[in-house]
Amino acid sequence: MADSGNKRVVEYNSTSGSYLGTFNNSGNFSANLQYIHFDSGGYIWTSDYTHAKVQKFNSSGSLLTTVGPSVTGFGSIGSPDDFAIDGNNNL
Repeated sequence: MADSGNKRVVEYNSTSGSYLGTFNNSGNFSANLQYIHFDSGGYIWTSDYTHAKVQKFNSSGSLLTTVGPSVTGFGSIGSPDDFAIDGNNNL
């Protein structure tokens, strides 16, 4: 779950609803953490509207990839809201 007010991602058990854990990307999430999606490999993708980036994490919360804001021109990201991951795990 995206908890933008506390600048973190929180994980709950989907069956019992019990708390499993949290990560906050070393405090680099903004208050505009928007969406979370999962790819077929179980990786966690988040969009951060304020910092103009989409990030990929492993299940332990370690940052693996950041897309934006350094990309310019075609394919650049400006304040991403929602996004999609296709069947080939492409953003």
